[in-house]
Amino acid sequence: MATYNKKIELKRVNVNLPANLVQRVEDYALSLGVNTTNAYIILLNQALDYKDTLNNLPVLLDLISEYKTSTLENEKERK
Repeated sequence: MATYNKKIELKRVNVNLPANLVQRVEDYALSLGVNTTNAYIILLNQALDYKDTLNNLPVLLDLISEYKTSTLENEKERK
């Protein structure tokens, strides 16, 4: 795993979570060889990045469609 040397400001947050969810995160941390705090950070970042990706998906699909249309038009002009 790559090391990340940038100092990140941490903020303590107290939350109540279902015991089975906490156990899943602890198991995940163990599987990665990281502490539980880092596992929560990793999982929260992944979830939020995934959400951002889904929110941006329509824009990305429009760009792909425009690119394909442009490419097809350029190919037709060459012939």
